[in-house]
Amino acid sequence: ANGFVVVHPDGTRIRPRLPSGTWNGGYCCGPAATDRVDDVAFVAAVLDDVGQKVTIDPSRTYA
Repeated sequence: ANGFVVVHPDGTRIRPRLPSGTWNGGYCCGPAATDRVDDVAFVAAVLDDVGQKVTIDPSRTYA
């Protein structure tokens, strides 16, 4: 109704029940980096999924 969509992924969880997650920052940032999680591919997949559910303008996507 206001012309925008907000998506807030949590990152890779350290433990399933903890509220915080980590992102693969290269040589830092805990399990996501250690496990070599591909956060770029994950965000691209999230954007594709959201784009199938609502209309989004790729030229106005900030990720």
